[in-house]
Amino acid sequence: MQRYVLCLGSNLGSRLHNIFKALAFLARYMKVLRVSGVYLTEPVGPPQGWFLNVSVLVFFDGNPPELLDLCKKAEVALGRVQRYRWGPREIDVDIIWWEGSVYESDVLVLPHVRWHERRFVVRTLKDLGFERVNGFCLEELERTLRGQVVIPVASAKVLLEFLLDSLK
Repeated sequence: MQRYVLCLGSNLGSRLHNIFKALAFLARYMKVLRVSGVYLTEPVGPPQGWFLNVSVLVFFDGNPPELLDLCKKAEVALGRVQRYRWGPREIDVDIIWWEGSVYESDVLVLPHVRWHERRFVVRTLKDLGFERVNGFCLEELERTLRGQVVIPVASAKVLLEFLLDSLK
């Protein structure tokens, strides 16, 4: 088993419920070790509703392509509709980091290509206990991304942890 970091986001429907349902789906295939805070984040790209985002550190007994396939299955199971690049999403599940270091194929690059450009990803990695990722100091990186709005939603984290505990 290896550790991975997944980032989940939703900006359509009941966002927290969508994230919980995706985590419940994924938890059948992996062990959730730690959950970051939940953050309200401004979307990148076309005008649309704000996202709720959370990251999780997991143990998964499989390789990156197998995990990507599982993440895509979770998105389909939760009704994600492919609209357009960077458009609104019922649920988005991205693999951000892999303990195996670097992975690259036509459909997947780890660590995630844009992880260091998104303040909410940096913030959630810090929440999960990371100080550095691939040579980047997260504290310094977050300072450079201060212009991106990331609002903690403490009550959502408490509810999400409660719901995840109910799965055990």
